[in-house]
Amino acid sequence: MPICSDDYSIDQGVSRRILKLMEDEFLCTTSVMVVFDEIDFSKDLASLHKHRNIGLHFTLTDFSPVSEPFSRLLSGRFPSFLELIYQKKYRNEVFLSGLELELEAQINRFVDVLGFEPDHIDCHHHLQFLPEIHQRISQKTTNSRTTRAKIHVFDDSLKMTLRKIILNRFSGQVNSSLYLLDDKLSFKRAVNYIENTIMHYKPSDQLIFHPGEVNSQIQMRDSLVWQRERDFALLSDRSLQERFFNKFLSFKN
Repeated sequence: MPICSDDYSIDQGVSRRILKLMEDEFLCTTSVMVVFDEIDFSKDLASLHKHRNIGLHFTLTDFSPVSEPFSRLLSGRFPSFLELIYQKKYRNEVFLSGLELELEAQINRFVDVLGFEPDHIDCHHHLQFLPEIHQRISQKTTNSRTTRAKIHVFDDSLKMTLRKIILNRFSGQVNSSLYLLDDKLSFKRAVNYIENTIMHYKPSDQLIFHPGEVNSQIQMRDSLVWQRERDFALLSDRSLQERFFNKFLSFKN
């Protein structure tokens, strides 16, 4: 079971902490967002490529497209997660044709900045679970995270509950699972949760964390601010590594 992180480059504090975890061998892999003007620490990340799996975090929500035709189609900004789902824009043929251009543009920007092809492709907000999007990603790579989401929601917020229902509804057909701690568990409660569940995970499962540090930029860009510090503390704790995570950490030869 790979120990993974995504959202690299969404913010300097996120990138910095993911990079540290990668260098310390506390993370197997990360995926990079390329929709921003700057990809933080790109040279440092590229130097890890020989020993780590570095992927593209394909982005279709909240921010601005890389492809100019797709940007014009969307008036310069992606829809939100809820707009994409409830207005069913992901099924619109015009949107899907533009999506293919955008995927190509984001792959090309990844290669231009980092100097190598992405090892895998996953999606911001885990949109690879939608069959229409999954199909188009699969045409570009055989290595995409297309697992079934298991989102553990302890917080009783309507938004998180809706997100759990939506993703599980669309992704129940796939055998392996993607585990997310998308809730407001404290560090102590998260440790207890992992201790009680990790023995049930299969080798094909993936455990996704969202580490980072909280600053003004990430507060404007991200809804997972409350999770960043906790996840970094979980992953960087050497005693937890020895107890839970080491047996799951595997790196490229």
